[in-house]
Amino acid sequence: MAPRDGALTSQFGRYTGGRRRWIWDKSGVAWLEDKRKIDGAAGLWRVHDELYDLSEFAERHPGGRFWLDITRGQDITELFEASHCLATGRPEQQLARCRVRAATQPRNAPYTFQADGFYRTLKRRAAPVLRRVGTGAGAATRLVADGGLLLFLVTGVASAVLHSRLAAAASGVVLALLLGVGHNFLHQRDNWRMYLLDVPLLSSAEFRVSHALSHHMFPNTAMDLEVTLLEPVIFFLTHAKRRRGLADAVVYHFTLLISFFIEGMKRALRWIRGEQRPRPENALPLLHVLLLAGCAGLWGRAHGRPADALLDALGLWTLTVATCGYVFATLGLAAAHHHPRLYHDGDEPVAERDWGLRQLDAVGDRAAVRGSPLLVLTTFGDHGLHHLFPTVDHGQLVHLRGVFDATCAEFGVRYRHFSAWELLRGQHQQMGRTRPRPSDLMAAPTPDDSGSARQETGERAPHRPPATVATLQANSNQSSCISQS
Repeated sequence: MAPRDGALTSQFGRYTGGRRRWIWDKSGVAWLEDKRKIDGAAGLWRVHDELYDLSEFAERHPGGRFWLDITRGQDITELFEASHCLATGRPEQQLARCRVRAATQPRNAPYTFQADGFYRTLKRRAAPVLRRVGTGAGAATRLVADGGLLLFLVTGVASAVLHSRLAAAASGVVLALLLGVGHNFLHQRDNWRMYLLDVPLLSSAEFRVSHALSHHMFPNTAMDLEVTLLEPVIFFLTHAKRRRGLADAVVYHFTLLISFFIEGMKRALRWIRGEQRPRPENALPLLHVLLLAGCAGLWGRAHGRPADALLDALGLWTLTVATCGYVFATLGLAAAHHHPRLYHDGDEPVAERDWGLRQLDAVGDRAAVRGSPLLVLTTFGDHGLHHLFPTVDHGQLVHLRGVFDATCAEFGVRYRHFSAWELLRGQHQQMGRTRPRPSDLMAAPTPDDSGSARQETGERAPHRPPATVATLQANSNQSSCISQS
């Protein structure tokens, strides 16, 4: 039976605050405060069952001090595991030098990272591949980002000079795809391309919280801010909610259209309240308006209407941002997560608490996107791999498909692929779904599953046919040898 309306059904027993906040108070700032309260890390950083003082190390952190500054006083186990995937041993050595004491309370998150579990096994196999190809952006990724930025500027200037609403809408579409590229760089160490997200009233710093820290670590749960900040307008989590009708569909699409303006107003409200300080990159939307105003002035003088230039620019800017917000939100919500077959808080998750399996339980992929590097980068493709290795550049994820497919097959994981239409339709089905469902991520065990290959090495045996294991292990070993050569 579905839980009563408004009930918290999360696996996170100590988390109760975020979903019940007023919509204007839902933000990364509030989420960080809530997480500090429930994690109980005493102003330190928790990894597994130990507490560490990373304050002196923050300035030397290879990924930038931002990540450590905002996670002080929190359990960062999931973030630590997902961000360090080269198996060099250096992150663990640094942690050991910063150890303070053992934690005094159990972790709030239910996830495990067993050495013979799915995620740690996949990381071991992926490490030599990543050491060979690298984890950062390659030339192709940078070219797409820089070329997309140039195209956005050209279409934006054209919209103002020609006073063209069509060009303004096209500029919004280009910017929406460019945000997908900026999202890729946001997961990496500080770089100028991540500030692409700040152009249309978003905030790269806040997006790092709501997306990288919240959504990526705890997808489709009550801890996933990208899901809960939409409530009570849009519901994705599986709990008792009324059936949606035509009016709700209209509200849904209108919300996406104004979503970026809402985020901008919420940020301004936090500035007024003194809850948050403006950052330099928050000025990028103003620069965008000024660019359009300057170019619109050329059109105004040519047509004898110079005084109307600013109003024209504001109109074109509004159309650009609204189009960008609608396209980006549509792509994001229909990219990988919201289909009735995928886990949403309130459903029965996959039985094993391995973090990697729980990630895949809430993620699917679009089969058609997988073959296009451009679409993978701009529309959140290879989404399962991206969730498991978030700091690895999207352009490098293709090199991990072999070990990923092999490890999924070995552990009996039936990773799910959908068409774009199935995911687009599925998100609306999920918004109306109230009946909890069991996970179908794992293949059913077979009667003759002996698991002999892992018994020989002392590892736990997941469900899979014995003949398949030998083949996959041989292929995986061969891939590792090639990677190290």
